[in-house]
Amino acid sequence: MKLNKIELLNFRSYQQQCFDFESGGNLIIGANGSGKTNLLEAIAYTSIGKSIRYHQDQDLVFNTAEHFAINALYETDLSVPKKLHLSYANSRKILKINGEVKRQLSALFSEVKVIYCAPDDIGLINGSPR
Repeated sequence: MKLNKIELLNFRSYQQQCFDFESGGNLIIGANGSGKTNLLEAIAYTSIGKSIRYHQDQDLVFNTAEHFAINALYETDLSVPKKLHLSYANSRKILKINGEVKRQLSALFSEVKVIYCAPDDIGLINGSPR
């Protein structure tokens, strides 16, 4: 599965931003505090429907906004497009997959596979067995 595009509205440091991804790999570079980790968090959010860093979805909302939305366009291994929409407003989440509202976030688990490694996870690679 490949991520082609992600649009962020009022998500963390992004008021409104769209990112297009190329085949073969992409580099995300920028100064400290420019939103690199926030972009990675948004991508992970499309896989598990919750934050990898924060407990409350309200903490993901840009400044004084009251809601956020993430729209992502994935492409399956068979080149079938898959549109995901996740939004949060009024303490409520909405998930749509290809326009169809899903009642449970667990619907994401079979749709999108993301592996997220945080800087603290380097011990899994460099550390010794205990």
